[in-house]
Amino acid sequence: MITYWALRAARAVAAAGLGVDACVHLNLASLYAEGGGTISEGLLFRAEAAIAIVAALAIAVSARRAACLGALAVARPPGPARRSDQAMTRSE
Repeated sequence: MITYWALRAARAVAAAGLGVDACVHLNLASLYAEGGGTISEGLLFRAEAAIAIVAALAIAVSARRAACLGALAVARPPGPARRSDQAMTRSE
């Protein structure tokens, strides 16, 4: 059986990882904010950072299942590369 302290440590590591995710997204948001549309990639990066901060606080403060599932949804691994990204790297 997993002990209380092991679960607490896992939550702390997850909250720290979400904090790093939020910092990275906030730092990169300015690079992508140059679009002229209403919703730019910079705005999406800032939204992702805000959601990661909320999830990190939720998992740090609460041990509820909903907080853990929300953090899991935010901290998903990156998906496969898009075909356009693969085509660009092959042509260079």
